[in-house]
Amino acid sequence: MTPIEPTIPITSREYKAMLKPHPLSGTSDSLNRTLEALRRSLLSITDLKLKGEFVFEKDQKVRFWDFPQNWLKDRKNYVLRTRKRKNKTTLTLKCRHGDRYFVQSQITSGDQAKFEEDIKPRFTSLYSYSRKVKASAPRSLKELIDIFPDLKNRIETDPPDSPIQLVRDFTARERVYTGVTIKLSKSFDAECAVIIWYDADDPENVSPLVAEFSFRYPMKKWTKHPPPEPFNTFDGKTGLAAHDFYISLQNSREFADAWLDTESKTKTLYAYEGNR
Repeated sequence: MTPIEPTIPITSREYKAMLKPHPLSGTSDSLNRTLEALRRSLLSITDLKLKGEFVFEKDQKVRFWDFPQNWLKDRKNYVLRTRKRKNKTTLTLKCRHGDRYFVQSQITSGDQAKFEEDIKPRFTSLYSYSRKVKASAPRSLKELIDIFPDLKNRIETDPPDSPIQLVRDFTARERVYTGVTIKLSKSFDAECAVIIWYDADDPENVSPLVAEFSFRYPMKKWTKHPPPEPFNTFDGKTGLAAHDFYISLQNSREFADAWLDTESKTKTLYAYEGNR
């Protein structure tokens, strides 16, 4: 008998598309009108049922941390991020790569651990394994390993002796808008979000640096109707509906011209590279 290769379940699937930041400029009133226009545009390109409207959820400061030459990210496929909201800081260590099996090999047990699939245009998967703790950014590799002890076995070669530093000396002010859901199937509703980044060092500037639209659905968090394949992590019917909706965003010339920015960097890449 051929052995079955063990596969660690993915906890959620998130579909992302970068938005043109300029239409999202302005004060709260004008931004709310723009988000309502975006919601109506989503309705116009699909027969799926959309519920709710975009409302402000949270405002937080986002920072990325690394060694010189971005050793964690470029050499080891890890990103280290803090989010601070209302004087509470969470630290996330995330392994990111396009190969599922590489990311899966980095998984260890731990609280608040997630194994996720991000889908990016046109339809490309990027896998990530992350763990989150309540902590500020560490100052050295030793402090980082004290927080995430198994990391010592994941970064075996050429460990840096330099201090950890704030990437590009950049802090993003992140505003998140949620409240819209898409009924992908009888079993799953996807949660939509618009995430907008501003320069935290220029609080009066209401022009976004980058912006993102996403929708996601988590493992086994179905509605009252279990899917036809409840033994699988995600069922095929829901996956096909999510795929078709995601492609329709990109195929609709009117929607794409009005909202999508195919040249924009992702939020993480912008944090590391800026406008260069």
